[in-house]
Amino acid sequence: MFYQKIAYADRKIIQKINSISSEYNLNFSDLRVFSYLSKTKDCNISSICAYYDLDRALLSRTINKLKQMKLIHISKNEDKREKIISLSTKAKEIYFDINIKLQAFDETLLSPLNSDEKYMLFNLLDKINKNL
Repeated sequence: MFYQKIAYADRKIIQKINSISSEYNLNFSDLRVFSYLSKTKDCNISSICAYYDLDRALLSRTINKLKQMKLIHISKNEDKREKIISLSTKAKEIYFDINIKLQAFDETLLSPLNSDEKYMLFNLLDKINKNL
C-alpha cells in the first residue's frame, strides 16, 4: 500500500537527517524550526505551528531546547503576548553546514533517478500533498 511505502521512506529519511544533525546535538524537529526561521526574518510560535501543523506544547519543548543551546533569540512582540523567534548567528552557521550535508544526502538518495524521473517525482509529490 502507498501509505506504507511513504511511511517507510519517511522513517528512513528522518533517521538519516537525525544522524547528520546529531553532530550538532540537533534532530529533525530542531531542523524544521531552523528551516522555517531561515526563510523568515522573525516569527512567532503560532506561525511555525500552523505551517507544520504541530502541537504547540511539542514545539515549545523544541524552542526551549534551542534557546538553552543559544541557537535562537526570543524577544517580546509589541503587544507582549507573543514571543518573536529568530536564529542566532551560531545557528545560521550550523544550518549552513548541515544544509551542505543534506544536499549531498539528497544527491545520493536521488542518484538512481534521471532528471525526468526527478521532475516527475516532485510533481507527483506536489499533487499528492495538495490532495491531503
